Amino acid sequence: MFENTTVVIPTYNERRNIAMLVSAISERHRGIHIIVVDDNSPDGTAAIVESLQDDVPNVTLLKRPHKEGLASAYMDAFQEVLGGTDAEYIVTMDADWSHDPRDVQKLLEKAPHCDVAVGSRYVSGGVTENRYWLRRVGSACGNAYLRSILRMPIMDLTAGFVVYKRRVLETILGKGVRSIGYAFQFEMKYLAYASGATFIEVPITFRERAAGQSKLNKRIIMEAVIAPWRLRLVVPPQ
Repeated sequence: MFENTTVVIPTYNERRNIAMLVSAISERHRGIHIIVVDDNSPDGTAAIVESLQDDVPNVTLLKRPHKEGLASAYMDAFQEVLGGTDAEYIVTMDADWSHDPRDVQKLLEKAPHCDVAVGSRYVSGGVTENRYWLRRVGSACGNAYLRSILRMPIMDLTAGFVVYKRRVLETILGKGVRSIGYAFQFEMKYLAYASGATFIEVPITFRERAAGQSKLNKRIIMEAVIAPWRLRLVVPPQ
């Protein structure tokens, strides 16, 4: 399965995390392809990835000239995967070690049985570690807010650790994704759901980032508040 799987990891100022993460994924999942999308990180993240490529040949670096946001990074990587590889499974995950590389296999084991496998904090067995209580409450309330508007039976709509089958990813991109920041995560799931995609939530352990800084800001939060209403009005579920 790993040979037909691509992991996409967006980065911005992640030099303290990316080398160990890429090595851990590659060593544990032989044959898996990894695309790191870097937005010209001033801390030299791209140079770290380039230095890995001799020893880890299954790693591709997609260098972008400017910081353009999470959604844009994923869109560019998805186009690269769909246009230049025959990958059947596309994994999205964060660069900050909040997603455990060991859980990639857990998601991929479920992926053949659904269209979208979600690494979930909020199903039985899911755990959140080392996160300040206020952020835990905010995340849980945010997901409840999204479920009330989007009416989706998914507990962790903001999850960034996800496996998409190729055909459902092609469908989503055909509909067009408008979100810029973290709202991208639930917009992708909603567009898949509205197209009739099937989901499985897989319990994972989510950890607060090990190093570096969060990219959340007021603009991203405001987009996440407004975007679900736009989605319900423009793209009603089947």
